Parts: sequence; C-alpha cells; structure tokens
Amino acid sequence: AAREPRGESRDREPRGESRDREPRGESRERAPREPRPRDTREGGEDAEPTEDPSFAQIFVNVGRRDGARAGDLQQLLEDKAGISRDETGRIRVRDRMTFVSVKKELIEKAIAAFAGQIIGGRTVVAEVARAKPEAIR
Repeated sequence: AAREPRGESRDREPRGESRDREPRGESRERAPREPRPRDTREGGEDAEPTEDPSFAQIFVNVGRRDGARAGDLQQLLEDKAGISRDETGRIRVRDRMTFVSVKKELIEKAIAAFAGQIIGGRTVVAEVARAKPEAIR
C-alpha cells in the first residue's frame, strides 16, 4: 500500500488552533497548591529510618540488581549467625547495596555471617556502615 508523503494528510485541517477546544485562560486556572509533607512512610525514598540507639547499620555490597532480597538476607543471618528477626531492624535493599540494622552487640557476628557469601555471582563484603554525611546547606 502506497503511503502519502509526510505533511500531506487527507481530510485534515492544517495544524494550528483547534476549533473544538476553548482557549486556555482564567476559567481553567487552578487554585494554588498546598505544600505536601515529605513522604515519611517506610517505603519512601526520602524516609529516614527511626534511629534506635541499640541498633547499628551494616553496609552490604550487594543490592537489588544482584538479586538480593531482604528476606534472603534475614534468613542468612538466622542460619549462619543465629540472629533472630527480633534482633534485626530494618533491611533497606537499594539498587547496588543494602543496609541492614542489627543490635549493636551482634554486629561482628552479623558481619561474619555475610562475609564470603555469594549473592548474584558476587562475593559479599559487609562492614559497619559509615555515618550519613550531613546535608550541605
């Protein structure tokens, strides 16, 4: 089937003002928006975990792209180190890394449990997470 050359259409008006729509103006303006509070739900990217002083963060060098899942990491802690869910805090799986909260007194045991494991073809390296740098103001 032969196609018509671009720019020449059949039964269409030339581009420009649409006759079916009313012009935009004051009647279509919206009221100013109220500022919304930041997303503080657990799943929100900007959500800051509630800092429990009895827990410490572990940095793990594998993440979502490597196939790491929170449940699998929790199971690893239970099987290899005997660390229960009650002794584990939030597990935040990011694209390329994971942060695991565990009770401070169990941090070395947890790091040892992760060390040398293979997830997604990568050898796991775990270490105490560095403190989050303050935002530049």
